[in-house]
Amino acid sequence: MSMWRIVATWQNYAVLEAVGVTGTAARVYAELVQADQLSAGQVAERCAISARQAGAELRNIASLGLAFQVGRRPIRYRAVAPDLAITALIAQRENELTDARATMHRLTEMFQETSRVRHPDGHVEVVHGTPNIARLAVRVHEQTQHQLRGFDRPPYSHEPGTNYRLEDSRLAIGVAYRVIYDNAAMAIPGRMTDDILPSSAAGEQARTRPELPIKLLISTTSSR
Repeated sequence: MSMWRIVATWQNYAVLEAVGVTGTAARVYAELVQADQLSAGQVAERCAISARQAGAELRNIASLGLAFQVGRRPIRYRAVAPDLAITALIAQRENELTDARATMHRLTEMFQETSRVRHPDGHVEVVHGTPNIARLAVRVHEQTQHQLRGFDRPPYSHEPGTNYRLEDSRLAIGVAYRVIYDNAAMAIPGRMTDDILPSSAAGEQARTRPELPIKLLISTTSSR
């Protein structure tokens, strides 16, 4: 086997594993992609597995939309074009991740609510670590339904302006943004032209102060 084919095969497996097609199933699909059509016996020979296992793997990848049956004697399989088959699996995985994220938010709300009831004196959530703070900031944006108000000043838990697209999408569905910027925030190269001015044009109500005492986000989930 040439070095090019070894690298290409490894890349094939990596892509397939990312969408949940692993082990022998990935090997079988990679072989089908390189051939016009294969029977269970031919797959068994190429993958060094039994004909019975080859047949089972072929039926498995067919059920995933990666292959389809052609001919009857012997039964052979042909690969579905990767751009169609893998795109469909990617879309399915994205939907699963979206559902998982929604479930996570619901469970978090339940956890916070029960914590307030069981521990009324300890309902303040203390978050440590820059990655956790960044994730919490994104969660606040996503869960805001009416209005988000903030004091914006360094230091930052993420690159300034990286939440612009998220804010733009929230503004588009009617969430109001009212932000006061510290002079130090506006002095960051590109911050004004690439983030603050586009956000203002999209509907954000922006103000400035020479200096702000703290960083702050206040999320309102209801207009009442």
